[in-house]
Amino acid sequence: MGSPIANRNHHATESLIGFFVNTLVIRTDLSGSPTFRQLLGRVREVALEAYAHQDLPFEKLVEELQPERDLSRTPFFQVFFNMLGPDDGEFSLTGLSAERIATGDADSKFDLTTYVSEKDEKLKLTLSYNADLFESDTISNLLGHYCNLLEGIVENPDRQISRYSLLTQNQRRDFTNQSRPIAPNHRFVQFRKPDIQQSLCSRFEQQARLFPTKLALTTQEHQWSYAELNRQANRIAHTLLKHCGQRGQRIALLFDHGAPMVAAILGVLKSNNAYVPLDPFHPQERLAYISGNCRTAVIVSDRNNLAQALALGNRTVTVIDVDDIDGATPTDNPALAVSPDALAYILYTSGSTGQPKG
Repeated sequence: MGSPIANRNHHATESLIGFFVNTLVIRTDLSGSPTFRQLLGRVREVALEAYAHQDLPFEKLVEELQPERDLSRTPFFQVFFNMLGPDDGEFSLTGLSAERIATGDADSKFDLTTYVSEKDEKLKLTLSYNADLFESDTISNLLGHYCNLLEGIVENPDRQISRYSLLTQNQRRDFTNQSRPIAPNHRFVQFRKPDIQQSLCSRFEQQARLFPTKLALTTQEHQWSYAELNRQANRIAHTLLKHCGQRGQRIALLFDHGAPMVAAILGVLKSNNAYVPLDPFHPQERLAYISGNCRTAVIVSDRNNLAQALALGNRTVTVIDVDDIDGATPTDNPALAVSPDALAYILYTSGSTGQPKG
């Protein structure tokens, strides 16, 4: 957690005007389930070590350790603990009167910020929180749990911290008596080994049988159920089997991003071949190199990219236009066993340091 420290430890800074505050990072070791007294000793030791190095700016710590940065949270800690000085009562100056005015809730700079103030030999605890992460009821419960924890510590400070309860006896009884099913309407389904150890296309066909009318794919131009996507993929698979003959070949796919591309991917896998995606917006030289390097047997494309596909095939590679597949082509699943170990695809690097590599 983070904690502020504000002191002027050097004589040269005593006469300077400004706000001298630094942030310390406090890491607490909870290993071994220590008792509260043991944990208190650990915290004291870590805190004293942090105070001894309080002049090291927090920004310098971040610069030296270079943690992975995330704009959604602060580095090293997301919980801030601020022990305020004692409230000395009314503030007054000669010829001037003053009164305290509440300014309302301040925005939380961290996920959670705990303010502890002392007055009349009592401690007041205030919790400021990020409303995007927590609801007010959650914070109220958190404060209640904290009070329960403190009461347990006062009752027996030599108990292991793992044995303290966050709930009162009444709360524990309520939780015990309540029936709290988890996702009762969606029973957990265990995957058997035969379900897991199968090819991707076999797994998809299984889902298509279970949920034929469920929406599987939606784009600006297409909206296909599982059954329709499976039929489209089967038409492509049967066409490939007719032209390819042997299995385990590389099939280039030249499509814009869309539903036909997904159907083509499944169709290639169903035909027991491997697909090689080609981006029609890439230079023709790059596409020609990839097609030759992976020894493309067939290029599958659609009407929008057919001209580019024909130029790429250069009359030596078969080109299949999915928009021109014979209507009599079967739409049932190919009677073909595809091993889970079969090659699925080849992707090529950007080639920024040389030729693209598959």
